[in-house]
Amino acid sequence: MSLSSSSLSSSLSEAPSIVHRLVDRAVRHRERTALTFRTGPGRVDDLSYGDLVARSAAMAERLRATRPSPGGERFALIALPNEIDYVVAFYACGMAGVTAITFLTPSMYTSRAAAAFSVRLRHVLIDCDPGTVICHEELVRWLREDSEHAGALDGRLVVLPEQVEASAEAAIGDPDVQGADLALLQYTSGSTSEPKGVMVTHANLAHNVEVIARSFGSVEGESMTGWLPLYHDMGLIGVVLQSIWSGMSVHLMSPQAFIRRPAFWLQTISATRSAQTVAPNFGYDLVTRRASDSDLDGVDLSCLRHAMNGAEPVRASTIDRFAKRFGPYHFDTAAMMPVYGLAENTVAVSLSYTRREPSVIPLDPRRLSRDGVAVRAAGHPAIDTVGCGDGSAHGISVRIVDITSFRPCPVGTVGEIWVSGASVAKGYWGRPMESEETFGARVVGEDTRYLRTGDLGALLDGTLVIVGRVKDIIVHNGMNHYPQDLEHTAERSHAALRPGAGVAFSMLEQDKERVVLVQELDCFDSTVNRYEVLGAIRQAVAEVHGLQLDCIVLVGKGQVPKTTSGKVQRRATRQRFVDGGFTPMAEWHSRAQPATTSEGRDE
Repeated sequence: MSLSSSSLSSSLSEAPSIVHRLVDRAVRHRERTALTFRTGPGRVDDLSYGDLVARSAAMAERLRATRPSPGGERFALIALPNEIDYVVAFYACGMAGVTAITFLTPSMYTSRAAAAFSVRLRHVLIDCDPGTVICHEELVRWLREDSEHAGALDGRLVVLPEQVEASAEAAIGDPDVQGADLALLQYTSGSTSEPKGVMVTHANLAHNVEVIARSFGSVEGESMTGWLPLYHDMGLIGVVLQSIWSGMSVHLMSPQAFIRRPAFWLQTISATRSAQTVAPNFGYDLVTRRASDSDLDGVDLSCLRHAMNGAEPVRASTIDRFAKRFGPYHFDTAAMMPVYGLAENTVAVSLSYTRREPSVIPLDPRRLSRDGVAVRAAGHPAIDTVGCGDGSAHGISVRIVDITSFRPCPVGTVGEIWVSGASVAKGYWGRPMESEETFGARVVGEDTRYLRTGDLGALLDGTLVIVGRVKDIIVHNGMNHYPQDLEHTAERSHAALRPGAGVAFSMLEQDKERVVLVQELDCFDSTVNRYEVLGAIRQAVAEVHGLQLDCIVLVGKGQVPKTTSGKVQRRATRQRFVDGGFTPMAEWHSRAQPATTSEGRDE
């Protein structure tokens, strides 16, 4: 579908915010289903557009008592699990003129979940001092009983969704929301640095959801199915807000339900005849590996027009396996839509506006390492790179820029991805210097301000390919290596290795740069030869990348640090390695001392 400037501008002028658009949809289609939440086959909670507005308006009445922060903004922390009330709370914030802070809340307060939750909660409470917390009574009790958070709610308005009753008399009216008002304080994942609050305005949100809707070709009355967490930009914006903006019905399930039964995702798509879905690469990989034929009995995916794949590196091998596994169930590979985005651009940056099979480009790893040029490989091992959209959308401009000269890179040369346009957020809350550095970059000779993404990529035939992060580049013997490529090659070298759970990094040791790989084992029993696994990793990395690893550490499941959205944390992994925080199940070193396994045997 083409995206004309005039049609998009017209759409945004008719509804300058997501709240205006929701009210408009409710007036015209009050009884249409807006949301369903599915806890299992046959167990469904639903909400119409009219009821969503009524419940949001009732909660908004409570939120108007939110006190301002020292910076003058009124913030409400949404600390709810994945459920319909999360969406109600978000729209209620908009109706009340309060900025929502989307937040991860564990469904069960286990020691591990509580520890991760506590660290992030402390950071947010200090960083922006929200005047309101929207949560359930269970969380209130836990916070007041936990010694570290006994006073966390003092001086804050606490709104319990279970105590808010929707009323037909709740004041709705014309939402008093301006485009420049903050709609969302979206904290970054913390994969490369401390989480920062990205200031997303109502104008940013409206523009980005419209761009996504145009790329999807969203049609009023259609359905969308998703399982991503609602605190995450891709789940909230790409799934829920985009669907409601377009007048669709969105069918949700919890991430936990998906992890337990991945096939439930596909069953729901089939049962609701959903035209769209959104997931990271990990989701497509997991359902491919775990869905059995009996799970798929009666599943028909012919309805699925677009399956967005983003939020982490998109793998050609995953797309290929997914297409082959579900082709017999009428999945069309042209439905797969690899995309690129980040919180600082609201969510989406680069999408495709033509329904087509994903573009897989076999790149020469040696040219990438030697001179940073992305060219097709010929006659030797290649890195299969997936094109992530057209490299531009209406109101979103993508440039590839040299990080030392700040000049545009020649076509096909790797540089930092810079973005400008109406979806670029205002900056980071309370961090003016970092905001200027990240959101105020300029290409030499130009006046346009750009967002520096920190990601490295290239434009090939108008398609954007992503090759890594600026801060994560591994320089070894004068050659640049991108850790995600090393990690992907390693995890595919042996069936015992867990996908998406490896981290490659470099460190200086005795005046020499050494390359380390920490990798989780997916399965481990007496039949797995750990020396065989270590050898397979070394051989694969050497053959594909021409690189000899200096150290390999195999660890158990769940040992590699990850963000709340599931991305590996390379800096945290490196620090844990340096601190001796891993208990290896097997390891190999290129140094003189013998390699050992967890039983202390020499290689």
